[in-house]
Order: sequence, then structure tokens, then C-alpha cells
Amino acid sequence: MNILADECVYQLSVNLLRRWGYSITTAQEVGLAGCPNGEVLRYAQQNQSVFLTQDKDFTDIRIYHPSNYYGIVVLKITLSNQEDVHHVLRECLQTLPIEQLHGTLVIIDRKKYRVIGLLEDSE
Repeated sequence: MNILADECVYQLSVNLLRRWGYSITTAQEVGLAGCPNGEVLRYAQQNQSVFLTQDKDFTDIRIYHPSNYYGIVVLKITLSNQEDVHHVLRECLQTLPIEQLHGTLVIIDRKKYRVIGLLEDSE
């Protein structure tokens, strides 16, 4: 399964995922830079991709209900905590194969990840 990275995702995060063996495309690479959130998410859905973003708007399940998507992963990342967030991201992806993220919202911060949707929360 592919990952589509929103334009706000750090290039370092994209590079790490590629190094870890994941197939990841950026919004910029598919011509979606500057497009509205809904358009980028629709592209991810049409291409059966997990959507990776730093945009906290996507944590609002009233608007972006997890069951409607192949998976939404929100990184709560800053320049000062990126190493910790990347560590938790790797732990999450080693625990939950990318294929299991279908229908879920995963929120990753510097200490834990939380899965909303088909699976129970994990810390």
C-alpha cells in the first residue's frame, strides 16, 4: 500500500519512510501542492493510499471520519521533537502493518501513538 504525504510533511519524514522501505509519494510530486485539503485527501482515497499529514484539522473525525479512508496518519511534529516522533512512527508501523491502517486515524506524538477506528488505542 502506498502513502501520500501532504505538502506540510517534513522532507526528513518522507526520506525516513523511503529508507524504511515504504512506498511514499508527496503531494508536490503529483501536482497537488497548494490544493485544498479535501482534494488531496480525495487523491489519496482514489489511489488507495494512506494519507500522512501534520495538519491537525484531519483529527476532526466529524469531518474526516476514519472509516471513509484508507488511513489518515497525523504527525504532531515540530523541529524540536522530530527525532522522538519519528521513533514513535517507526514503532507504530512495526506494530501495525500499513495495510491495517485502513479505516483508522492514527495520531502520533513524541511519546505515543493513538489509533482511532477499527483498532484499540495503543500507548
